[in-house]
Amino acid sequence: MLVPMLSASMCALILVLPAPAQNEPTTAEPPVRKVLVLGVDGMRGDALTRAETPHLDRLVAEGSFRTDATNAWTAENAWNGHSATNWGVLLTGVSPARTDLCANGDGEHGIRDDEEGPAAFPTLFGHVKRHDAELETAVFYTWAGIGIGDAAPLARSASVLDHDFCPESGPSSAERDVATIDAVVQCLAGRSPYAGADPDVVFVHLSQLDSAGHAHSYGSPEYGAAVGRVDALIGRLLAAIAARPRRDREAWLILLSADHGGPEDSKGHGDNSLAAVHTVPFLLWADGLERVELERPSLYDITPTALAWLGIDPEPLELDGRSLLPR
Repeated sequence: MLVPMLSASMCALILVLPAPAQNEPTTAEPPVRKVLVLGVDGMRGDALTRAETPHLDRLVAEGSFRTDATNAWTAENAWNGHSATNWGVLLTGVSPARTDLCANGDGEHGIRDDEEGPAAFPTLFGHVKRHDAELETAVFYTWAGIGIGDAAPLARSASVLDHDFCPESGPSSAERDVATIDAVVQCLAGRSPYAGADPDVVFVHLSQLDSAGHAHSYGSPEYGAAVGRVDALIGRLLAAIAARPRRDREAWLILLSADHGGPEDSKGHGDNSLAAVHTVPFLLWADGLERVELERPSLYDITPTALAWLGIDPEPLELDGRSLLPR
């Protein structure tokens, strides 16, 4: 359900200084560009129709949104429906056919930030650090299969991550999502245990939608309730960004998508040939950027779009996606 536009504290703010006095040089600096990538595990393309989602609705109303983006699935490669495979695509912009991350637990994949070479494919964070080592990166995830553990997509990325958080196993996925958002909020505020942090590129992964789908089906009331809870957590992130002391000197890009959806009547991911499985939402919102008509996007487009926002030309990097920002 769409709601009124964001308040001034939550809207896109670009610093506007008074006109300089005659003969005085202009001293205004461009805003510092920041990126927030939101990955919502198991989020169907039509998920926002299943609950009240005021925070996401505000971003949709101001940004660009598609319900029919695609994950890494193709008719020839149905294995791309695995979660880790799609997260690898989102985090690199490179096909599983090139990285060899073709299923959950593939330990010999070529996603590598700790070495360079023709068979080493950097993540978004690796590209950022190679461009400017001073840029600060942060990754928060609730499923260990996405992180820096053995065989995960970020297994060889610790060297380019300034902050890395995964809650302890044990609590429910909903509780783990809350713990993850708690950590992100602390990091965005530069508070303990992230004292002094000022992240430039933030990736946040939430898992309770997929857990609700597996436990009750992807069309169940429980799944809808999880959509509402995820929206509330995203609202906390938006508030944390709005509260940053130098918010008026920052320009944020927010991207949201998912690894896969799921059939309404199933507790499994199902056949990847089903649109409900390989179709995911895609949101692009940015400070000072008007709504643009998105040609059908995919997970491949997340990394190149984020890089372009940061002033890093993705074209020489030979990625399989493209930037969705207007030229």
